[in-house]
Amino acid sequence: MKKLSLALGLVSTSVALFNCDMLAAKTKLVPTAFSVQLPMVRQATVLYPFSGEYRASEFTQIVAETDGKIVEVYFKDGQHVKKGDPLYRLDEDYARLTLATAENEYRLAMQNLLEITRQYGSKEARALLAEQSVERARTRLLKAKSAMAKQTIYSPFSGKIGKNTQSAGTYVTPGTVLTDLVATDKVELHFSAPAAQMDAFSELVNDQDPENSPVVSVSHGNTTTYTDGTLHYVGSVIDQNTGNVDAYALFDNSNSKIIVGTKTRLYLNAPQKQKVMLVPQSAVQQIDGQSYVYVLNEQRVVLEQPIEPIYTKESFTGYVALSGGLSAKSFIVNDDEAPHLVGNRIEPSINVIEQLNEVLYR
Repeated sequence: MKKLSLALGLVSTSVALFNCDMLAAKTKLVPTAFSVQLPMVRQATVLYPFSGEYRASEFTQIVAETDGKIVEVYFKDGQHVKKGDPLYRLDEDYARLTLATAENEYRLAMQNLLEITRQYGSKEARALLAEQSVERARTRLLKAKSAMAKQTIYSPFSGKIGKNTQSAGTYVTPGTVLTDLVATDKVELHFSAPAAQMDAFSELVNDQDPENSPVVSVSHGNTTTYTDGTLHYVGSVIDQNTGNVDAYALFDNSNSKIIVGTKTRLYLNAPQKQKVMLVPQSAVQQIDGQSYVYVLNEQRVVLEQPIEPIYTKESFTGYVALSGGLSAKSFIVNDDEAPHLVGNRIEPSINVIEQLNEVLYR
């Protein structure tokens, strides 16, 4: 019923445009009829543009955890490695000997404890000394096993390995820095945005609901194809100079196409779709950096209307999305001559069927 009323209203408006002030129209010859139409109204995901920089989601230094001579390096500088890949192997001879000695000491200490306990009982002083000897041997054994396990150094996560600082044959001690590792499977896209605008997004991030995580998109060149990430962090400290807060999104980079350190344009997706108005791209005029469309008032006089184009996730070929500033009932002059018609009464040309379909679609 509502759509029918709107449609009838459109017909009435169209008739009024053609018939208003007929006497004036007859006294002033208009040589050309100009095409006019209503804006389209559609549901769309509004995108908020920002600039950001890709940064590593994780970084660590690879250090030696035990003494030993490096006998093998398994990677080349800048190589991509996976979690668990071996990076270095140290000489195991000394560690193996130490482990064997510790195992033998522990075995003998246990045998001695069992024999003393069997002969004298567990409360004898000799038995207590034997227990202490077992504990010391056990401590040395655990230390030897740990050292043996550290003779091969593995990658703690997947990423890009840095420059090797220690070549094969070098003797290293605990704490010696060997190289560094930057995570690449996931990257962070850092940006800053107005604090007031980020309040709603901050609440969604804090809810920690994966299904409702705010989306951040990056476009590929001038296409409308996007790669999506999820907003992971919104800061609470407001920059006193800009009024912005820091934020970052996480992006999958398992294909290693994203290069850490590069800057890019990003688009923060509105949490929900909303109604937006669309006007023909051919009806939009740029004057000194400001966008305008030209609309008719009830007397068929052309008026200049400033607009603010916005970005949407959905593609509407041939149309420009607006953030507001225009009534959905406004008739837009779709002609290159529109800027020169401001203040003049014109004869409108309306495709009534198309406009009825638009109103019914709404």
